[in-house]
Amino acid sequence: MGPVSRWCIVATLIASGAATANAQDSAVTSLTEAERLYGLSLIWKEADYNFPLFAKLPALDWDSAYQAFLPQVLEAETTVEYYRVLTRFAALLRDGHTQVLMPPWVYQQHMFDQPKIRVTSAEGRPIVWNVEAPLASQIPLGSEILAVDGVPVDEYLEREVYPLMRGLSVRFRRSFAMAGWYVNGVGLLWGPAGSQVAVTVRTQDGDERTVTVTRDSSSRRSAWVRDFPSNDPFEFRWLDDAVAYVALNTFGDRAQEERFDSIAPELHRAAGVIIDVRRNSGGSNGIPRRITARHLTSDTLMGARWRTRINNAAHRAWGRWEREYEGPGDPGCNCPETPSSNRRAHRPEYGLCGGGLPRVARRASQRDARRGAHGG
Repeated sequence: MGPVSRWCIVATLIASGAATANAQDSAVTSLTEAERLYGLSLIWKEADYNFPLFAKLPALDWDSAYQAFLPQVLEAETTVEYYRVLTRFAALLRDGHTQVLMPPWVYQQHMFDQPKIRVTSAEGRPIVWNVEAPLASQIPLGSEILAVDGVPVDEYLEREVYPLMRGLSVRFRRSFAMAGWYVNGVGLLWGPAGSQVAVTVRTQDGDERTVTVTRDSSSRRSAWVRDFPSNDPFEFRWLDDAVAYVALNTFGDRAQEERFDSIAPELHRAAGVIIDVRRNSGGSNGIPRRITARHLTSDTLMGARWRTRINNAAHRAWGRWEREYEGPGDPGCNCPETPSSNRRAHRPEYGLCGGGLPRVARRASQRDARRGAHGG
């Protein structure tokens, strides 16, 4: 198992025994001080030894951060709050594949929830795209959220949401914050289940109002104004003017290639093709690369080179880090390399897999390149 996977589950392993014994207790406090310190220390150690991107975070002093978080893990009143502290610590690395996951009993008991309002990022603005029917007159579709609990959105995100989020890209963090994530209970409108939140919105008519709602989306049923998008991994249909629409909602299933192969003959008679990856959950970049090569371009495919840290004990003691990176790149791709060495980090160089579909290729190659940079 690679370092990334270990970082994601390390905290879950620490508290697994306590969580099993107290699964019905929302305020599990049975972790000892030693266990709490060990959890934080393990995350610090793994990142210090393996994380390759410290050079992208010149303002982060990882050792000083570790020392600052030591009293915080001891002061956390519950195990859930302890995990939130660990989440904030790992989030300092600002990496999309480095995070602390809450143990399953946290989200299975719905300890965190959101109101029956769904938000998306439209040009960086939090826009309501769905809402339960009883709220529609107060918070119409298309309303922009201006503040949460009286705090302007940007300030609220910086103070309450971003410190718990992974990722470095501003666009990714903002989009992720708007949608929220049930596993860690993080998002613009997320908070303790059953709590109330005051949401200030501006409707498309320009009216501003504040509506207080309850974070109880998981505990009750209600009709929504709009139907939710399909969860199917693959969608194909015809739009107006002979335009074909294809949604690839995952690259984690090799069957996606066969599904695309099956519709390829029809695409040849289309006036245009839309390939939608907005809800793509990621996976292997090999899937879009092979789809692109077979059906969408005859150009040379560009992939991503990666390097991983190779820890040599003698070189580490001597302070020689510059030769401690290696990686063969992406097999089967024409991958130009721009070497870049640093004491602790190498920045992967990104390319596009198929000039005809930059949106599909860019997402897949970046996710895979980042995973490769960690050796996962």
